[in-house]
Amino acid sequence: MAGSDDYGVPRRAQARVKDKTEFLLLSLWESYEAIRAFAGEDLEQAVYDSKDKEFLLELEPKVTHYEYESYNEREVAMD
Repeated sequence: MAGSDDYGVPRRAQARVKDKTEFLLLSLWESYEAIRAFAGEDLEQAVYDSKDKEFLLELEPKVTHYEYESYNEREVAMD
């Protein structure tokens, strides 16, 4: 996806529900403008692929955005 720098998909098995696994999609973007180019003006509206209904039990209607700060450990160690 243009503007997307990276992504990860952590998962956990649901002990209380047999054969159910929960996934959390984390994606890193260059900017809010890059997210808008992909998702449209409503940044909280979830966007799904047409085949997602075949694989997902639930489609969350909203997404949550967080700002991410990273640092170079080598530079921090040298300060």
